[in-house]
Amino acid sequence: MNSYASIITSCKSKDGQGFLLLAEKFSPLIKKYTRLLYKNEAEDVKQEMLLALWEASQKIEKYDNEGECTRYFFNALKCKFLELYRKSKNENETSFLLDDSIMENEQSEEHLKYAYANLKQDIIFVLSNYPTVVKDMCLKMIFNDMSDSEIAKNYHVSRQYANRIRRNFRKDMSIFWEV
Repeated sequence: MNSYASIITSCKSKDGQGFLLLAEKFSPLIKKYTRLLYKNEAEDVKQEMLLALWEASQKIEKYDNEGECTRYFFNALKCKFLELYRKSKNENETSFLLDDSIMENEQSEEHLKYAYANLKQDIIFVLSNYPTVVKDMCLKMIFNDMSDSEIAKNYHVSRQYANRIRRNFRKDMSIFWEV
């Protein structure tokens, strides 16, 4: 009773043994998806995956070919995983948004002004070694939020050159903040 045809026939006749054999065959895949969704409770994810497997076993119509059956159940579990992943991701994004709004309320205006002034001093210090034109380009990228294309157009340089300046500035800032 190890062929998919006999297992699915057993599942469709509401026999618990057939579904247990099917769940056992797909146990490694279910464990993999359960492990990947670590943010949710593992037991809940496992139950959702088993439910998806059971629904797929009830909906499958053509189960003569072993490979087609394997692919069908694999796709059903994968779709359920992606659905749970999106749901988990959306829940975590909203929790991050709530955390951000709480943090914004706790920080005072003076603290933000002080942090902004420190950042500006660090940027000016790093830019002190740059040539004047490159320094102006970086300041416009940072404070005017200009893109590489806009900088290239204003300074009559290539977009790639503007991008290189941006990358080098980021690298220099990260080195400065590591020390």
